Amino acid sequence: MLHSFLCLALLAGSGIRVVPDNPTNNPYELRGHVRDMPAGTKLYVSQYRNLHHLRLDSAVVDAAGQFVLRGQVPEPGIYSLGVSGRREIVSLPLAPGAQLRYEAASAERWAAGQLSGTVDVAFWREFIEYVPYLFEQHKADDRRLRRLRGLIRQNAGSFVGPYVVKNYLARQESQQAFVDSMTAEYVRRLPELSATKVLAENRTKVVPVNKADLAPDINLPAPNGQPVALSSLRGKVVLVDFWASWCGPCRAENPALVRLYQQYQPKGLEIYSVSLDDSAAKWQKAIATDGLPWVHVSDLKGWQSVAGQAYNVTAVPYSVLLDREGRVVAKGLRGPALEKQVAKLLSGR
Repeated sequence: MLHSFLCLALLAGSGIRVVPDNPTNNPYELRGHVRDMPAGTKLYVSQYRNLHHLRLDSAVVDAAGQFVLRGQVPEPGIYSLGVSGRREIVSLPLAPGAQLRYEAASAERWAAGQLSGTVDVAFWREFIEYVPYLFEQHKADDRRLRRLRGLIRQNAGSFVGPYVVKNYLARQESQQAFVDSMTAEYVRRLPELSATKVLAENRTKVVPVNKADLAPDINLPAPNGQPVALSSLRGKVVLVDFWASWCGPCRAENPALVRLYQQYQPKGLEIYSVSLDDSAAKWQKAIATDGLPWVHVSDLKGWQSVAGQAYNVTAVPYSVLLDREGRVVAKGLRGPALEKQVAKLLSGR
């Protein structure tokens, strides 16, 4: 299954818009077969941009469950394959002129199909096997990380690489030297890709939140409209949690955060959640639905959030753990690694 496991600035959210074709002499072609899919079902290729999935091309399934999608993409990148009326989306490494094939065993599990046809697709499929370990922060498994870095280096000429490095590795402190080296490689090999340009721009910036730094203050409105300053929580161990109502992985992680909060809040833990929503109603509904009893703030500016920019947030969920003095202890922790660090800070060890 070729799904993304993080909500990223360039691939996340919801909403569909239709954009006109961009004529080119080198169209891609995606042929597919989904067993038992009803004739007339509409499939589409889309690009995530400005908090919306922009529909680029579409096709209709025939009586045999087959379809052919042909069209243009503005540049090589990770696009999406979707089915009208269904929430599942398949990540689609796509470039002008690509000839791809998609096969799924059933209409009910259409998104669990197999994509093939190019070396870029093969690279993406191999990379996806590593994503759960990156997402769960299995830092101790250096062998997996070494293999992943080797995989990325072996595919240094693929447009998938800059996307992977920007969205999955650039946010990890332990991988900054590798990110720097691959950014230089992509600037040399793939300078026109949007992901390469973002990597190059980001590497020229001073990282605003380093370990042992005093965390930049945040002072944004809570759901009741009253501002709550992060600095007002000094004296507590604080988890600054960046999330959004539309972020599936964020919502899936919330039950674990609730358990963490229930266990450690009486001992001095506070969670300060910063939403990257742009809708107050959806933000507040998610808080109520997920039962999140801690501090919530947002300026409802989406990816343009002043707090998100101050903390260099390019993907959610993302967290920064602060000690009682408001200094950064760790970034991007979750699961057992987060609980271990919280317990250590609260015990004073």
